[in-house]
Amino acid sequence: GKVVSKGGINFARKDLKLKLTAEDNAVGLDRIEYRMDPSPDYVQYGEPIKFDKVGENTVVFRSVDRAGNNEASRTYKVVIKENGPETKVETSQPLVVRDQVTYSPAPNTVTLRPESTGVATDKTYVSINDSPFTRYTGPITLTAEQRIWKLSFKSTDELGNEELPKTVNYHMIGSAPMVDLFVSDGMSLQEQVRTDFFDKPAPAKGGKRGVASEPKKK
Repeated sequence: GKVVSKGGINFARKDLKLKLTAEDNAVGLDRIEYRMDPSPDYVQYGEPIKFDKVGENTVVFRSVDRAGNNEASRTYKVVIKENGPETKVETSQPLVVRDQVTYSPAPNTVTLRPESTGVATDKTYVSINDSPFTRYTGPITLTAEQRIWKLSFKSTDELGNEELPKTVNYHMIGSAPMVDLFVSDGMSLQEQVRTDFFDKPAPAKGGKRGVASEPKKK
């Protein structure tokens, strides 16, 4: 299996196998033995050691000659990883989430930033509007020419662990906010200013939009 060392720590996947060998001394080799923390008991080595536990694993090993002399024990530590990096999305302009729909001003720029968990990220892939995944090479510009942008993305680390794909959908807003003025009768002058383009204007009371109503007759 593949082992990546970062900051003095060994990282590998579950397919790692550890093979131990020893050289004879004048008396001759009797056996190799090892133990896996936290167990205090040594067992005789026969086949390459497998790692079933995700996280840190410690192997203590030594050889024993035919006279019963033990070699000074040595230790091998490895962190077993089975999940890939965590890729996050950043946009140059803020997004608005309304009724579980994400709206984006246009144009906007999307940047993918994978975060490693011990092992460095190897590659990041992106799919735009259900196209095949391709290598991500830099920020993606979203324009209003397309009403909805669908981005799927994932990353792999140096061990080959692959992140489960994530998907975001952005509904593009290309127009500027609108301002509407409503005038009611002179008895109760009313104005409503709509600066949020997601809100629908309320109907004017007592008159038509933009037209003053006739004064009431006494």
